[in-house]
Amino acid sequence: MFFKLRNPKSYVGIDIGSSSVKVVELSKRPEQFELLNFSRIPLSENIVILDSIKKAIREAKIISKSVNTSVSGKSVVVRYISLPKMTKQELKSAIKFEAEKYIPFSVQDVVLDAQIIGEALEDNKIKVILVAAKKDLIEHTIKLLEDCGLEPSVIDIDSFAIANAFQFNFNFENDNSYVLVDVGARLTKINIISKDISYLTRDVEIAGDAITRYLSDKLNIPFDEAEKLKCNPKEKEELVREACQFAMEGLFNEIRLSLDYYESHFEKPIEAIFLSGGTSLLKNLDKIFNENLNIETKVWSPIKAIKVGRAILNRGLPEFASQFAVSIGLALRSAQ
Repeated sequence: MFFKLRNPKSYVGIDIGSSSVKVVELSKRPEQFELLNFSRIPLSENIVILDSIKKAIREAKIISKSVNTSVSGKSVVVRYISLPKMTKQELKSAIKFEAEKYIPFSVQDVVLDAQIIGEALEDNKIKVILVAAKKDLIEHTIKLLEDCGLEPSVIDIDSFAIANAFQFNFNFENDNSYVLVDVGARLTKINIISKDISYLTRDVEIAGDAITRYLSDKLNIPFDEAEKLKCNPKEKEELVREACQFAMEGLFNEIRLSLDYYESHFEKPIEAIFLSGGTSLLKNLDKIFNENLNIETKVWSPIKAIKVGRAILNRGLPEFASQFAVSIGLALRSAQ
């Protein structure tokens, strides 16, 4: 599911997050994909996003101009709807009229896409993923990249890019259901998938910054100091664990609601939760998820099935690869 702008010419994925810009470049070899380079540039209130994107491109030594990126947040709506059985071409014509019933924006103000998922239902209907992104968000994203001298080929949705990377690396053939939870700085993306199909997608505004704010308030220290403590707790490991537990409680409740909805509508249990995103790197976060949701939880790597050269390995990428799930999934859109 993505908004395709032109035929892609390269395998570059750019993830413009709330706390950093992450860039990867892939190449396709006869037997597998290879990660050529990557970069991550932190963002702050005093840093212009445009400059950070340019710096990320320079540091990754990317020459290609064609790139893929993605959007998320309140200006993006994903709905799962049922429609009378129709062809893909008929869906393309009908979706503008159907969308009015399901999205909180005027259809004149959004870019729409839709995709049929699974087989036709018994009542001669089809399940459809409807995606609407506000035009001003899409136009802003395109302009941002063009001002950097880049040519956006695809604009995807964060959750679908993550699912793309996950399915490429693990390729589960069974009927089991999995929850992909990408915990960033300000936003957590939840996506329940089974057999390469996304059945529920949500963005929740509870993420890593909530942990940092808890530490900042608890210790009466600046946000930046609390962020450093969160990432490197040393002797305050128990306090950081307490912060994770307290700050994530609202997120756990939202995940429980999503699980209850999925299991009641599709009558399929959840096999496991897979964590990604920058906050997934926090020590014991997977265990905290496991304890609160009573579901096996793992941090996964989006480069598991991708060849990584020694030079990149020496930069320690495997240790923090989970925060590149979006950018890897975006690059794979062109490379697959």
